Amino acid sequence: MIRLLKIIKILIIFSLCIEFLSPSPLYSQTEIDKRLDMLIHTGIDKVNKEKIDEALKTFQNIIDSDRESPIGYFYTAALYEVLMQNYRTRTFNDKFDFYINKAIKKGEKLIKKD
Repeated sequence: MIRLLKIIKILIIFSLCIEFLSPSPLYSQTEIDKRLDMLIHTGIDKVNKEKIDEALKTFQNIIDSDRESPIGYFYTAALYEVLMQNYRTRTFNDKFDFYINKAIKKGEKLIKKD
């Protein structure tokens, strides 16, 4: 049951991230948006290449650039979830919980704000 709740939380945050990152027809990317997109893609690429420490640094860079955004927290949580799934371990469960809960709180704060 707890695992199902975590999956639901991840899906909610993922849909929020898609909403915040998907461009509208009137949307033109700023340099900040382009940099964020580049960091996200770089981090995901590093995860795929199993360069976990580098991916964590990349996602931390996203967090440092905007502490009120859920994006960096979400991708960090997703990285820990991937590690736990791939290696069939719960070693990173506390870190996953910390980052996914941070992402949820930041996302809820943005929803209330907008």
